[in-house]
Amino acid sequence: SISSCAFSPDGKRIISASWDSTLKLWNAETGKEILNLRHTKDIRSCSFSPDGKRIVSASGDKTLKIWDTETGKVVMLLMGHSDVVHSCIFSLDGKKVVSSSYDETLKIWDTETGKEIASFRGPRMHFQSCSFSPDGKLIVSGYSDTTLKLWDAEEGKEVTSLSGHNDYVSSYAFSPDGKQIVSGSSDNTLKLWDIETRKEIVSLSGHSSNVTFCTFTPDSKWIVSASQDNTLKLWDIETRKEIATFQSLARIECCCFR
Repeated sequence: SISSCAFSPDGKRIISASWDSTLKLWNAETGKEILNLRHTKDIRSCSFSPDGKRIVSASGDKTLKIWDTETGKVVMLLMGHSDVVHSCIFSLDGKKVVSSSYDETLKIWDTETGKEIASFRGPRMHFQSCSFSPDGKLIVSGYSDTTLKLWDAEEGKEVTSLSGHNDYVSSYAFSPDGKQIVSGSSDNTLKLWDIETRKEIVSLSGHSSNVTFCTFTPDSKWIVSASQDNTLKLWDIETRKEIATFQSLARIECCCFR
């Protein structure tokens, strides 16, 4: 099954990662496969660089790979985690990659040298995922407990912990303006958080199973969520109501906007 997917910045290509150890690049208009890339074990996450020239992937083989999107060649092999690498994403300036692992660490990597430049250890629980804030100053991470944590990306220090879910937090994302975070959980809910006050704004209920993915639309007006209940849901942030539901034949692990 597909574990992760993303559009290229120009919207012309799609990258998909799979549990079958493959990473595929697709033409978004024709649906044709452009590249077929591989790790030695399942691939948990993938992301385009801001300029669309590179892809980073995270794998059960404990490594990350940075790929050239034109040649399909591995530009860098990032080694340092001692367990499954669950998540990875570029910073918005493309100079860094952050990764999370079941080894209970977050790591930041320099994309020019391939070197690890920081490592943060969690509280004896593995990280579910991670993401940079739009300005690159904060990192949000979720744990196999019920909390979200915000970290100072430069100093590696915990800034705050956000508590409110009743089961582990499986997905989260910063709003494009960096003022809010949305989180999805195995308690079947989404929560919207205010970064400045560190408080929950609203809890959104409607899914009947684990929320596997959530993100904002580019204009910050809506939230989209995917769930193991086989649905995608669209939520209006202003009214805080569900405005659309899309039914699938199988559980949905990820989604992305063009």
